[in-house]
Amino acid sequence: MLSSCKNNIFSRSGRDGASFFLSCRSFRDWRISLEFYRGVGARAKLKKAVCFILYPWVRLFAKDDILSVAGEIADALHIPPPAIPEGPASALISMTRDKAVIHHHGRGYEKFASGDSLSDVRTELAVYELLGKKKPETFQFSQVDRVVSTAEHVNFFMLYAPGEHQDRHPELSSLTHVLREFFSLTPPKMASWRELWDGLDLPELLNTMPSAFRQGQTPVGLVHRDFKPWNVKNGGKPLLYDFESVSFAGCPLEDFFNYVVDPLLHRHSPAKVLGNIRRRYWQMAADFLTEMRLPAGEVRRYWCWYLAERIVFWRRHKQPEFAENFVKMLQWSLD
Repeated sequence: MLSSCKNNIFSRSGRDGASFFLSCRSFRDWRISLEFYRGVGARAKLKKAVCFILYPWVRLFAKDDILSVAGEIADALHIPPPAIPEGPASALISMTRDKAVIHHHGRGYEKFASGDSLSDVRTELAVYELLGKKKPETFQFSQVDRVVSTAEHVNFFMLYAPGEHQDRHPELSSLTHVLREFFSLTPPKMASWRELWDGLDLPELLNTMPSAFRQGQTPVGLVHRDFKPWNVKNGGKPLLYDFESVSFAGCPLEDFFNYVVDPLLHRHSPAKVLGNIRRRYWQMAADFLTEMRLPAGEVRRYWCWYLAERIVFWRRHKQPEFAENFVKMLQWSLD
C-alpha cells in the first residue's frame, strides 16, 4: 500500500537514459526533488513548471519506495546497496549507469561512482580537499564527509553549505571575481602555447591557426570546465559544485565563456551565439584579463582555445553534432 511507504517515490527514465527518483511525500519534497531537472532553456523551465502542476496526480500513482531505489543504484553501479535514508530523499542515476546521487532532503547529497566515472569523481574529491585547505573568500562549497574509496568504487557525502541558496542563476558579471579566485587557488604556473595547442590533438586546426597563436606562454590554473548556470546557486556568496571536469592547468577565460556559450548553443545557432558573445561579452572578457594583469588583446586567442578545447571535450563525450557547433564558431573566429 502506498500509505505504508516510509518515503513515497515517483520514478521515471529520461530520454538520455538517466533515471530519476522523485520524492512526493509532500509538495516541499517534490519541489526539492525537481532540483535534479537542471537547465536554463525555456523548454526545461516549462517541463519543470508542468511537473509542479502534476504533483497531486503523481502523489496518487507513486509506486516505488526508497528500498527499490537503493537496490537499483546497487544493480546499476555494481556496488553494495546504499544505506536507506532516514528521511525524505530523491535520487538520480546517470545516463552512463556508473554514477548516482542521493539527495537527503534537509541534509546534503551522497555521491556514488564506479567504472568510467571513478576518475572524474576522484578529481572532484581532490578539488574539495583543495577548497577545504584554501578556504576561498568569494564563494561557498559543500563540506565532504564519510568518504569511502576502493579500487572499484567511491562514495562520499556532501553537507549543505551554510546559508540560504536559490535556484535563480547569477549573472556572469557578478561571478568574475569568483572565477579569478578559483583560477588562482593552485600555485601559479606558466605553460607554453605551442604545447597547449599540440596537446589538444586537433591536427586540422594547426593548418588554419595564426602562427602567432603558438608563440609565447600563458598562466594556467584551476578551471571548473563545467561552469554553467546549473552548477552555481545564488546566495550571500555563490555556491559552486559539480567539480568532476576540473582541470588543474586550464587557461583563463575557459569558465567565463563556458557559462554563457554552452547554454546558448542548446537554443540558438552557432552564428547567433558567436554574434552574442562579440556584442555582449567581448569587452567584459577583456576587462577580466586586465584585472588578472593579462593583456586585454589576448581575448581572441583565449576564445579560440576555449572553442578548440570544447571540440575535444564533446567529441570525447560522444556528442559529435554538438561538437560541430564549436567547430563552426572556431572556423569563423579564425577567418
